[in-house]
Amino acid sequence: MSIAYLLRAWCVACCLAAVVLQSASGSAADVVRLRTGRVLIGTPEPSRSDAARLCVSEAGTQRLTYVSWLLLPSSVAQEIQRDWGWRSRLARPVEGVVLTRVHPDGSFRELRGALLGKADAKVLHVMVHGVTLAIPREQVRDLQDAAVDPLWVWPAKDLPATALARVRTTLAGSRPLTPADAIECAREALRGLESAVAIRYAAMGEGEAHAAEAQRIVRASRELATQPRTVAALRVAHGKVRDGALREARAAQQRLAAARAIAGPAIRTALRRFDAELELALSRLVQRRYVRAVVHLIQERVKSEGKDLARLLAWARDDLGEAAFKRLAVDLRREVGAVDALDLRLAWRRRERASYRSVPYGPGRVLSGRHTDAASAPLDVRAWWKRSEAEERAAFVLAWFATQGSVFESRTRESADGITVQYR
Repeated sequence: MSIAYLLRAWCVACCLAAVVLQSASGSAADVVRLRTGRVLIGTPEPSRSDAARLCVSEAGTQRLTYVSWLLLPSSVAQEIQRDWGWRSRLARPVEGVVLTRVHPDGSFRELRGALLGKADAKVLHVMVHGVTLAIPREQVRDLQDAAVDPLWVWPAKDLPATALARVRTTLAGSRPLTPADAIECAREALRGLESAVAIRYAAMGEGEAHAAEAQRIVRASRELATQPRTVAALRVAHGKVRDGALREARAAQQRLAAARAIAGPAIRTALRRFDAELELALSRLVQRRYVRAVVHLIQERVKSEGKDLARLLAWARDDLGEAAFKRLAVDLRREVGAVDALDLRLAWRRRERASYRSVPYGPGRVLSGRHTDAASAPLDVRAWWKRSEAEERAAFVLAWFATQGSVFESRTRESADGITVQYR
């Protein structure tokens, strides 16, 4: 007798048992089939279910069984929630408000959403379904803080992509949730500082192959749970980095410094992850803005001292690189706070070297190779410099500076039109 035949017979028996139990008790018993192949016979309990788990009261014994929504096919989970009147219970609740708005005609309406601004303002601004409502304070009754469904705040297409949401999207297919899937889900939740969720999924992934990793995740999650203030501060700090508010993120980094001295391994790992994220964001900002500072300084110098080619190139060789870092430190003070040229130089060295920028070398065929000093440049280059426009001169100085190797990595490309310098 084959295993497939036994499985089919077992499933038929389960369905018949559901019908018999329904007839005997007079109440409906649902058959809930999980993606692992397990079948639960009983009644789903909305009052005992939450955002992470479905509760089923098993027929006959009335025993309560809790299973992750991830273990159900997505269509089945959505159907159950729709029948219950749930909208996005699989999404993590967000901090919001519940209020009653009394209109001038005496009618009233309960609103749930996110409060934008202060609660004691004369006009409250509340975001509901992606629309910001301006409500006079005298029309507001029973204003209370509450955890609200994200769909009350944003349209479905604009829901924030939390770590947990990404995991659910990844596992939305019809394949069963394997122990490896559960461990990956737990890792993702831990990276998102969702300690309770990480513990639940680590428990699903326990087994001989993943026992050590599951135990590590549980230990780290329990440590995070003991430091709620630090975890909350880290979440805010990560949000500042993602929003590009690097000044606020750096200030948060300084405030978190005290937590490092007493932090356990999990908190230290989370702090290092935040430091790396902030470091990368600062490096990318410096990478974009440093080139702009170099170009602006060259344009200013060409405008003021453009007639003397030798003097201009000597300045570029000796002073331009450091002058650009000093200019950048001033330009970025409002965006990132106090930062010196040395910090910016270190951030520049850590930059991503993915793509090149290009600039024409002007009469570069003459100055390329052995002619790296304008003093030895042939007369035709000097003649070109005298008749060239300021924009051409600035491009030539930038190309020449890039080839010196003191700041940029560069390479040259020759064509019928001349030489182009690519730099990064």
